[in-house]
Amino acid sequence: VEKLSVATSESIARDLNDRKFTDEGDDKVPEIWESLPKDIHLLVEESVVAGLSFLFSTTFWAYGEHLKTIDGEGGDGGVALVAMRDRLLKLLSLSFEMYVEEGQDIRQYHKSFSRRVQAHAINIACDLRNLFPKRFQNKADTALRACALSDDSHLIGGTVRFLRCQEQQLSSDEIPDLSRRLLLPIARGLCGNWMLGNRREAGAVLNHITGSGSEAADLVSAMSRALKKVEPVRLLEAHMACIRQGFDDWVEAEPEEPQDPSDEEEEEFEEADKAHKAKFELIEHQAKRLSASLGVGKLSDKSLKPALLGFVREGVRFAFSTDDPSGEENLFLGARLPFLNLLSKYLNWVRKDKNAVEMIRADFNQREADLRNHPDVKDVMEDDLQSIVDFRKAANLGTFLVEDDDEKTKDDASAASGSASYRSIVSKTSTQKSLSPLPEGEEDQEGSDVEEKSEGNSLAS
Repeated sequence: VEKLSVATSESIARDLNDRKFTDEGDDKVPEIWESLPKDIHLLVEESVVAGLSFLFSTTFWAYGEHLKTIDGEGGDGGVALVAMRDRLLKLLSLSFEMYVEEGQDIRQYHKSFSRRVQAHAINIACDLRNLFPKRFQNKADTALRACALSDDSHLIGGTVRFLRCQEQQLSSDEIPDLSRRLLLPIARGLCGNWMLGNRREAGAVLNHITGSGSEAADLVSAMSRALKKVEPVRLLEAHMACIRQGFDDWVEAEPEEPQDPSDEEEEEFEEADKAHKAKFELIEHQAKRLSASLGVGKLSDKSLKPALLGFVREGVRFAFSTDDPSGEENLFLGARLPFLNLLSKYLNWVRKDKNAVEMIRADFNQREADLRNHPDVKDVMEDDLQSIVDFRKAANLGTFLVEDDDEKTKDDASAASGSASYRSIVSKTSTQKSLSPLPEGEEDQEGSDVEEKSEGNSLAS
C-alpha cells in the first residue's frame, strides 16, 4: 500500500504541476494545455480525482490500523500514517493551485478541469480535517498529535477562494446539485471542528442562507443550528464576517457615474445603479435571516446576550471607520455608514436591555460627534447620513441636539420635527471600555483568522 500510495502521489503531483500557472503571477497559459488533445486532459482529470480518493482511503485505512496498536504492541509508531497524511496535504494544496478566474480567456475544458479538481479537493480536505481534527493536538498518542491539522489555513484559503468563485453558479442554479456537492462537505468540516472553527470559512457558507435556492438555504440553516449548539458566540462572529464581506463586495461593485455621458451611457448607468441598490436589499434580507436564526422570540443560548452587545458595538465601530485593511489609502468619510442598515437587523436582541442601550448610545454619540466635527463632513452623502438617523430610531437612541452648550437627548417622539438637524456634540463617555471588535478579523488569503486589535477585551466579556 505504501509503495502504491507513493507512486500515485508522484503521478498526481506531476500532472498538476505541468498544468498550473507559474508562481510568478504570469498569466500565460501553460503550453501543455495546447500541445495535448482535449481527451488527454479529461483522462488526467479523472485520474486526479480517482487518485485523491484512493489516497484518502489509504490514509483512512492506515488511521484504523494505527488505532489498533495504540494500547497494544507492534506498529511503527504512526510513521506511515503521518507520511500518508503529509503526501495528501501537499496534493490538496497543489489542487487548489489549479484555480483560474471565471472570466479568464482559456479553453472550456481547462475551466472544467480546474473546477472539478478543486471541488473534489474541497471534499477530501473537509473529510481529512474531520479525520484529524485540531483537538488531536491534545492526544496522548504521539502519531495522532503529529497528524492533528493544527494549521489548515492553506486548505481553508483554497476552499473559501473557490467557493466565492462559484457564487454566481450557486445563485443561478446553472449546475445541478452544486450546492449539495460544494456546500455540504464544507459544512461537514465546520461542524466537526467548530470549537476551533474558522469564522471566515463559516461566513462564506452562511452567505448562501439566501439567494442560492431552497436546498442551499436548508443546508446552511441546518449547519447554523449545529454550530450554535457547539459554540454560539463563534457563530455570531461568523455572522459578522458574513455581512461584512457582503457589504465590502457591495461597496466594490458600486457603478462609477460617467462624466458627460451619452444617452446610452446614462441608461447603462441607471440600470447598473438600480441593480446595485437591489443587491443591497438582498444583503439586508440576508442579515435579517441570520439574525432570526439566533432564536424564536428569545435567544436560544444565554451566552449570546452579552456577545450581541459586543457584536453591535463592533458593528458601530466598523460603520464609522475609514481605515483600509489592505494598507492602502483610507476610505472617504462616511463610506461605511450604510452598514448601519445591516446592523440594525440585530437590534431587536438588545434594545429591550436599558444598560445595553446606554452603552451603545455612549459609543454611538462619541463616534457621531467625531464624524460631525470632521472638516470633511460636508462631503458625506445625505443617504449615508440618513443611515445614522434610521439606526438611532431603530435602537431607541434618541436624537442629539445642542442647547446652550449642553448636550441633550430627546426621545424619538420629540425628535420627529427636528431629526434632520444635528450639531457638534461631545457625548458623555461610558465608564466601561467598549467591548473589542468581534475577532472574526480580517483573515488572510490562506484563510487563517487574524484578530483585530482594538480597545477592550473579549467579545463576551
